[in-house]
Amino acid sequence: MIKHAVNETLSEIDGATYARVHNATMKAQQDQLNGVPSNNNRKTNLDLIHQGIVLDPKAADSLITPYKTDYLFHCQNLRGTAAILIFNLEQLYELTPQKAILKGNTVFNGEQLGGSIIVDMTTHKPYYNYKGKSPRYTLQIDPSKKDLWDGLLHQLDISLQKRNI
Repeated sequence: MIKHAVNETLSEIDGATYARVHNATMKAQQDQLNGVPSNNNRKTNLDLIHQGIVLDPKAADSLITPYKTDYLFHCQNLRGTAAILIFNLEQLYELTPQKAILKGNTVFNGEQLGGSIIVDMTTHKPYYNYKGKSPRYTLQIDPSKKDLWDGLLHQLDISLQKRNI
């Protein structure tokens, strides 16, 4: 129980950190466009923007670190027959209120392929997108990985809620 509570707390902290980096960068960009000087005596708006660009990948990585593992999905191939997709999460590529793009190693029916997992953040439905081309394959998480997958989705939701978009 203690391990679960600690992991839950750390996940929320990571989501808040990712959101703060995003919020600070967006505010500095807006201030730069409006000609408002930085209220930080040591850093200009451009310094804050640059720092946000540097920190954003690290913050996103810390957000998903507890969830970097293999996920097993079930789907259908183009012929409509059952297919298995194994996805090893490596990085959070994009996170918006509409979608999350997850990059990593993908094995589709035993064949190593490129592409990414796209999660519709309004419905939490995952799709496999082969190198940005259609078709998108609708995925269903295997029950053995469902708790971990749900934890990742919860973490992404926390980060989006903390943002001031």
